[in-house]
Amino acid sequence: MAFSDELFFAPASQLLKMLRERQVSSAEMVSAFIERIESLNHHINAVVALVEERAAVESDAADRGSPVERRFVRLRFADHHQGLESRPEGIRSTDGMKILEHYVPPEDAPTVARLRAAARS
Repeated sequence: MAFSDELFFAPASQLLKMLRERQVSSAEMVSAFIERIESLNHHINAVVALVEERAAVESDAADRGSPVERRFVRLRFADHHQGLESRPEGIRSTDGMKILEHYVPPEDAPTVARLRAAARS
């Protein structure tokens, strides 16, 4: 599915509805946003660590049908779209601070841990 520029600025609720109604797969949405990031990031340098492989694995798991995985992807997407604090284990995160340029969290931030727990419940 090709995403229009309009869709990249859509509210999270619209994108989540598309996922829920299976108008688009998690893998397709992740792929579209990765392409968008790659096309723009060299100009704005907003994405510190693009974890394409991990995103692909998580989105594929969600598409394979596990309700827990689908729910986690939707919750995680809402978290990222709203710009909430999220530092997943093993992914470099600066929180916008030079002093943290090499920081790799040894465990999920509380926000991410709560999202994972919510997906399992």
